[in-house]
This record gives sequence, C-alpha cells and structure tokens, in this order.
Amino acid sequence: MTCANVYASVACSRVMLCAPASVRTFGDIGEMCMGKAGRFLVVSSQMAVCLLGPCVFLVLGGTLLSSMFANTFPQVTWLIIMVISVLPVCLTPTLKEGDGAAFAGCAGTVVADIIGIVVLLSGMQGHPSVPAPEFRIEQVLGAFGNFSLAFSAGVLISALQRQHSDPTKMPRIIFVTMTFISCLFLTLSVLAYSTVGCQISGNLLFSIFPDSKTGLAVLGFKADRGVAILAYLGMQLHITIAFAVFLHPAFYTLERLIIGMHLQSVYVDIEGERVQNPAVTTNRLVGKRVIQTDDSVLSSALVIDSLLPTTHTRKNLLNIDTLV
Repeated sequence: MTCANVYASVACSRVMLCAPASVRTFGDIGEMCMGKAGRFLVVSSQMAVCLLGPCVFLVLGGTLLSSMFANTFPQVTWLIIMVISVLPVCLTPTLKEGDGAAFAGCAGTVVADIIGIVVLLSGMQGHPSVPAPEFRIEQVLGAFGNFSLAFSAGVLISALQRQHSDPTKMPRIIFVTMTFISCLFLTLSVLAYSTVGCQISGNLLFSIFPDSKTGLAVLGFKADRGVAILAYLGMQLHITIAFAVFLHPAFYTLERLIIGMHLQSVYVDIEGERVQNPAVTTNRLVGKRVIQTDDSVLSSALVIDSLLPTTHTRKNLLNIDTLV
C-alpha cells in the first residue's frame, strides 16, 4: 500500500507537468483524460477526502481536549471550541503562505509520537511477552483505514505543484518526502508492536495517558501526566494545522465554481507555442515558457520575455520597406 501511494503520487505530479497550463487541479486532469465524467469522479473523491478528513481531526481534537482538561466540559463542548479555534487558521489564502505553520504542525506530530514511544517503552519494561494477535476483519479494516488517513495528504499534490516556484522538482520532492514519511510510519509501528503487540489501543497517545483517578494508563503502567499532556499538545497543534491544510483544495474548488476565481483566461498552445486569449484573438510567438506566480497575487500569469511578430507580419513589414 505504501509503494502504491508513493507511485501514484509521483505519477500524478508528472501528469500535471506534461499537461497544458490550463490544467491546475485534479478535476482538470480528470476532464482532460475522461471528459466531464472524469472530472465528476475525481472531484467527488477528492472532496470526500478533503471534507471527511477534517471531521476526523475535529473528533480527535475534541477527545484530546476533554482528556487534558478532565472534569471541566463535556466532549461535545470541547468539539465546538475546537471548531472555533481552527477558523482563523483556515483563512490562510495559499499553502505557500502557510508553510511555516505546516512545518510547525509536522514538528508537533513528530514530537508527540517520539514522546509516546518513549513513554510506552519505559512503562512496559519488565512486562511478559506480548500475546499473539487474533486477526479479525475489524482489525484489518481499521489498519487500512489508518493508512488511508495517513496517506490522504496526496490530495494536496495539485495545490502544492500549482504554487511551487519550480514545478519540475515536484516529482522528486514528493518521492523523497513520502518515502521518508513511510519510513517513520514503519518505525513507529514496529516499535509499538514489538512492545505491546495487539494490546495497544487505536491511538498511541490514548495508550500513554493516565486515568485522572487511578493514575494508570490503559495498559496498566504508571505514566507521568505532564509528559502525556505535552504529547497531547503536540498532536493538538498538528490537528489544528492539518485541518486547514486539508480544506484548502475544497476552498479552491468552491471559489472556482461559485465565485469564478482562479479561472485561467490566457493559456499556451503547446503545439504552436502561441498565446491564445478567448477574449482577444492574438497571434504572437512566445519567446519563453510559462512562469506561474502565487495565487495570492494572480490566479494565473504568463511572463513573456520576448514577443516576436508572426511570419505574416514580418512579410508585411518587408513589403512596406521595399515600397519606401
């Protein structure tokens, strides 16, 4: 599954590089390959991931907050507070402008997982060997569901490539990044499984958080509450940033369909290398290729270093010179 996700992500990036400049989203790729039906299928699946993923983050964030602040508000109240807290983060116009926040969210989840593994390894020292797992369909579906959530960031490839200053580097960046992330997932799963086996709960952090009354974790060892809260805070930071990042393609699509933003009225004919504008008919050769700017400045821009007259125009100029 990891290899399939890495290969598919790199393939999508290469397709966007080969596609015309008017192809800017996964929906555009679907329409280019399969027409309107392809756009409908691609946009439906992408919007499902972009909208259902944040719902999972909201539930997880509400659970973390209710655990950190026990005996205060019910989980539903913390869920509402979580929704209000992520609204300002969602106002970031582009992913490029939120790169610092995205890095902070990445660092938060890495710190949270490291703390969780260290607490789990130290707490389970001296325990008997882990029991053999009992494979059930629920466990298999849950494992693949977690993998799907982990690799669902692939829906952001089109947005990242659209805003990158040099899109030709994106396939290599995607391959290295997703391979590194897969290695982190593998390390995390091996360490957790070698320690507690199938006894671990659905989330690593839930297994290390102590009960407010007994002071014991779910697995029976005594865990430091302050360290567990520190891990929870790191994951809370990650959830808040990831919520806004996953919604970005949905916002872009809605702005394009409803408001009419991000429509590319000028594009490049690859075969003839001519600038074509639906509003104004022109025939000018392009001296250099397209350089896309940030969406916060222009939804699409063409930077043309040299505009040369066409052959027909040159002949007219020569005839005029001859007459003179």
